[in-house]
Formats: sequence, C-alpha cells, structure tokens
Amino acid sequence: MQTVRQLALRDMPTAALLGTLAASSVSGDASFGMDRRGRADFGEDYGIGGYSIGRPGGFGMEAASGGFGDDGYGADAALAPPMSAPTHAGGGSMVPNPHNPRHHHALLQAWHYMHGRKAHTGRRLALLNPNEHSDVKVEAYVFSLNPSQFATTPTLVWGTANGWTAFKNPQVPFRAERVFVNVNFPGVAYLENIQAANVNAQIGSTADAFSFSPLAVGTKLSLPTLPPQNTMQVQGTWTTFIPPAFQSGQSFLMAIDFQGWATVIA
Repeated sequence: MQTVRQLALRDMPTAALLGTLAASSVSGDASFGMDRRGRADFGEDYGIGGYSIGRPGGFGMEAASGGFGDDGYGADAALAPPMSAPTHAGGGSMVPNPHNPRHHHALLQAWHYMHGRKAHTGRRLALLNPNEHSDVKVEAYVFSLNPSQFATTPTLVWGTANGWTAFKNPQVPFRAERVFVNVNFPGVAYLENIQAANVNAQIGSTADAFSFSPLAVGTKLSLPTLPPQNTMQVQGTWTTFIPPAFQSGQSFLMAIDFQGWATVIA
C-alpha cells in the first residue's frame, strides 16, 4: 500500500497547494521539488526527465523556437516554463511552502504548465481521432449520384437531348451542405429539382448545372438530414450543346456529388 507522501509525490504542485505535502516530509537540503535522493530535477516525477524548469532552451521551450506545436497547421501558443526554484540568501535551495507568496506563485505556475501540456497533447491527439470522446462519431463524406433513368437513350450522349433522374439512398444518416456537378460549361445540363426525402431544395424554376460546377464559388445548400431509409433524388435535362474537347455521339457519365456530414460505423 502506498503512503500519503508517495501519493503526494505523484503531483507535487497540486499536493503542495492542498497542503498534503509538508515541508518536514522532504529533507532540508533538497532542491525545489526534488525527492530525498536529490538526483531529480523539477518534474522528474512526472516523466519529464532531467530538464531544469528555468533553464533557457529546456523542455517546454520548443514552441518559442518554432518546434513544439509548429506543424504547419497553426502553431499553438508557447507554454511558459515554470520559474526557477526559490533559494535561500546563502544560495541553498528551499523546500516549497505554499503559504510563502513567492513559493505560491511558482507552484501555481508549475501547476498551470503541467495542465497546459496535457491540454496541448489532447489537441494534437484530436487531429488523429476527433471523435475519441464523443458518443456519436461524425465525419465529412461525399455522397455521389449518377443518372440511372433516362427519357430517351440509355445514357447521356453528347449532342442528344435527354431527360434524366439520379437517385440513391445513403447507407448511414447523411446531411448535405454542398453539391457539385461535373459540367464546366453553362447550357450543358439543367436541374429541375434537388430533393432529400420529401424536401425539395430547389425553389422556383430550372437551374443551370453549371451553377454547381467545381468552378462555381460559394455554392451551398441546407438540406435536412437524410436517414438510410429515405432517398436523395435529382432530376434534370441534357441538352444538345457540345463543349470543346468532346465529340457528338460520345457517352458521358454525369457525377452529382453531395458533400456533408455522416455518422461513422466502425
């Protein structure tokens, strides 16, 4: 069974602030935060290693030099290292005393430093697993539709007018926020409706598919969340206009891509 002092040494700044680590429990000639062996620098009990808390360029100073947290995605604010250990006028180190204003400030700074490191670690891990502490796992996905019903020919053919319908059910709950159609010229295709379940997101008359091309800017829709039992459906027409680089009579696969959020099943 571990003693109270052994438990307190696991988190010495917090223990000192709470008064559970008495001055008499540490030898009088020990350095600030050191154990009785006198071999560990401040933070050794926390797995930091032999780094001095006030030493320039030591552990925790990487952010200031462009290392720690500087990964190209936006560097986090630098974590200020704790203050150096308080000393006697004669140069000897003192046992931390939370009632001493100078010691109290150093202990608080050390406590915030340690918890700041934990928070920073959590932010980095969230990049690898953003759903780690969530009861529902949600990620960004693409839900693609292709025309499968045609009014005339069995496919979309350049130079031949045709009406078409594209529909599909998602395998998981999906909420679309953007839609893209792979046409790069106006007048190639027109959209009659964009419908999620029984909600039509297209109000009014016909829309040019070019408005939803990859070249369009700021296109955004607000569609209801679509459960797997409901269908996403798009209807439209195909014109006789043939853009450059295509030839009359060639078939073309139209891709209608909905981008949005879906639950993750894993």
